[in-house]
Amino acid sequence: MPDQGFSEELLLVESCVHHDLDVLLCKHECFLRDWYRVKWLHDGDRNSAFFHAYIPHRQYRKALFTLSINEVLSIDRLVIRDHIVSYYSALFSSDSSRVGYDFSMVNDTIPNMVMVTKNDFLIDIPSVEDIHDAIFAIDNVYFYM
Repeated sequence: MPDQGFSEELLLVESCVHHDLDVLLCKHECFLRDWYRVKWLHDGDRNSAFFHAYIPHRQYRKALFTLSINEVLSIDRLVIRDHIVSYYSALFSSDSSRVGYDFSMVNDTIPNMVMVTKNDFLIDIPSVEDIHDAIFAIDNVYFYM
């Protein structure tokens, strides 16, 4: 056909073939989209079902059933709970001597940026006059009633 040259009939045939190819490619794309969507929904549901079936077993394995308190094995949940609460309460309290940890390194590492007098001023409860002066010192341009 290349030696026939240009003709309206060949142009029309080529145009029809391109149109048919576009239609087939569009159908193939729709088929693949639907096929992968069904596959994703099927596999996703299977993975989701596995995940939801696995979580209770994992939570059960991670649960704390026994705890050694002063070299005595305890299985009572209330005793374990009370021991954990008291341990962390003592750990995060201000008195570090009860827990046995020395936090002086932390105090030496963090610099004091606020002087004692300034700190006293900052933590002091403001008086009624201070509150009154602060409220009436606010610029009323952005204050809406």
